[in-house]
Amino acid sequence: MMNSLLLLLIPALFIMGCTESIHTEKYYKEHPKERITKLKECKSLDYINAAQKEECKNAFRANRKHGEIIDSTKYNYKH
Repeated sequence: MMNSLLLLLIPALFIMGCTESIHTEKYYKEHPKERITKLKECKSLDYINAAQKEECKNAFRANRKHGEIIDSTKYNYKH
């Protein structure tokens, strides 16, 4: 019984520990260095998963609303 419980808990804890939270548009507005870093990262990605797409979208929108227009065609995020 205890072994079965451990077999269920260990993968769950591993998955919880490996997931990163997605930063919001507000976060990127308030953290310009992270925003620029994320935009550069988005530009360099050949493949973008759902979480990365959301991060790139939030960084791009924050950048646009911050008054800095970035050509989104240079990034893997199409708005």
